[in-house]
Amino acid sequence: MTPLLDLPPLSADGPFLSAKISISTHPTIIEIGVPRRGLTDDHLSFYESLSLEDFPSVDDFDEWAKRQFMDCPVDPTDFGLSANSADEIRNHYRITSIWLLRNSSPSNRYLNFSGDCDWDPEHGLDCYTNGGEIIGKFETDLPD
Repeated sequence: MTPLLDLPPLSADGPFLSAKISISTHPTIIEIGVPRRGLTDDHLSFYESLSLEDFPSVDDFDEWAKRQFMDCPVDPTDFGLSANSADEIRNHYRITSIWLLRNSSPSNRYLNFSGDCDWDPEHGLDCYTNGGEIIGKFETDLPD
């Protein structure tokens, strides 16, 4: 297993507990959080046990973003991209937050990654993961 991340303690921020982190494979500062309402010991244990294996690779995020971009009704040339490819997609999105989900636990390693993207500034980009594998765009894509 990949070494655990050196995570700061979660601090109270309104209705959430959150911390700002930087991960070597994702070179931006990301806010990670969990809603305070419904917070369980499993959430805290999961947070404390996070490792790099819980995060998709940058290439996996690029592929996910590319699929989302190509599904969006925009003209790729508006972003300096080829109409048939989104090879430079990394320059057009940024992951800004990670959320533990209501059913996240050490055995169900569910995370929601969200961020900004140039092609859909109103809605941004979201993906749900389990153990570092991207499994869908909506929470309903998660197993029961």
